[in-house]
Amino acid sequence: MLVRERGIVQQVTSGGAVVKVEKIPAHQRCQSCGICQAGSSGWELEVEAPLGLAPGAEVVLELDLPSPLKSVMLVFLFPLLALLLGVALGEGLRNWLWDDTGPVLLTGFVALLFLAGAFFLVHLYDRKARKKQARARIVETMSADKACC
Repeated sequence: MLVRERGIVQQVTSGGAVVKVEKIPAHQRCQSCGICQAGSSGWELEVEAPLGLAPGAEVVLELDLPSPLKSVMLVFLFPLLALLLGVALGEGLRNWLWDDTGPVLLTGFVALLFLAGAFFLVHLYDRKARKKQARARIVETMSADKACC
């Protein structure tokens, strides 16, 4: 999910820049993506800086943020589907082994195994996703006449 924000360059370092973005109401609970260090007045992002960038310049940033819909589907829908698949396979296994007279507990056990496996896979994906932070890049540098209002 691409988001554009305006910010002001605070400092330019070797190969990068620190850009301050004012906090807006939609970002009051920021820090979930791991890209910024949120403070009370806004956030500061470390981005790659184009040549000629100076402190005080107003820039437009493009943030590549994780999709919240993907997260919801991964946390809720995937385990539910795994549970239902486990119930279906457990019931099929019970019918195959005992011709409809086997223990119903086998169905529940297989379903719980599939559910636990799904949560384990979600946990592994979460660990991998936390290492991969969101990216920000400067897409436009505002000139002094554009930077008003």
